[in-house]
Amino acid sequence: MNIEHLNRSKNLLTADWFSNHPEKKYSKNFLPHTADSSSLKEILWPIAMDYDNPLNAVFLLQIPHLEMLNQKSVWLIRDGLVPLMWFFNKNPNPKNVKSKLLVEQSFADFIPNKWRDRFGTYKIVTKNMKPYKNICVSALLLEAYCSLDYFVNSLKESTNILDKNYFKMPKTSFFVHRFGYSNPANEQIYSSRFMLELFKHFGLNFNPINWNQLSEQSEYNETLYFDFNEKLLIADSFITHLILSRGGQILNDKNELSGKYIPFSIFHGVLVEENLKKTNIKQLSNKDKNQYELLNKRLVSAMTSEANKKFPWPNWFAEWTMASTKQGL
Repeated sequence: MNIEHLNRSKNLLTADWFSNHPEKKYSKNFLPHTADSSSLKEILWPIAMDYDNPLNAVFLLQIPHLEMLNQKSVWLIRDGLVPLMWFFNKNPNPKNVKSKLLVEQSFADFIPNKWRDRFGTYKIVTKNMKPYKNICVSALLLEAYCSLDYFVNSLKESTNILDKNYFKMPKTSFFVHRFGYSNPANEQIYSSRFMLELFKHFGLNFNPINWNQLSEQSEYNETLYFDFNEKLLIADSFITHLILSRGGQILNDKNELSGKYIPFSIFHGVLVEENLKKTNIKQLSNKDKNQYELLNKRLVSAMTSEANKKFPWPNWFAEWTMASTKQGL
């Protein structure tokens, strides 16, 4: 199944993959979860929950051997920047991989030259933007998932483009607390500062909800959704798809809207670019100094972040991440 086939198949593209899609029984992931990927899913629950879609969503920790990728012609890679860098360190050459692998759009310049012809990108988008009257925000309260610096910058960027009445709009919040992955005192400070910054930029009128309330709500029409995710651990959130599939919206960046639209529901889908530009981060150092510095700053930040240094990766992965941090990039 390739991208062109998806565009020709009315059966694949006209139904809702979050309800009773006729192809669901054929779309099940052929790659079982390993002990490592199961551990990652548990820590990142419910963001990392499995879901059906026509592009075969998968985590790289499910791929102990590259040959397994050839079971499907296209895969949507759910991982964030840190595990993506691990994958290329472990697999410097694509060998006999024939599949097309799609990564989150902002990772395109980090794909090594030897792998670039095997990769494309995806971007989650709302199909039709409509006026919104409510706001819903969610995050995993874990420094490795969303650092405070990233969170504050995201809040500032968001409030600059929101409707002027957003401060008074009804708001819903869903936060999952994760303790035990860094210094206890730091975790308490992190949670407190997170909430203070949220109230400062978005106001106090929040209605906190639990997972059952969020997942059982039948529709999110007229709701604008924010997932505060730095995309170091995971780039593809189940919660985002769930809310968008029920009518919720995200702010689409008009400057980045290009590619083939693949619907996941009647309300949302992904834009897919099948091929990457020839230039990657290393080549940019000689062509575009400013862009190179921005990308390199992001990569260094990722490799020295909580997501790399303190997150409970498997032992063999943790050894590599610590070594890469010490060696520099």
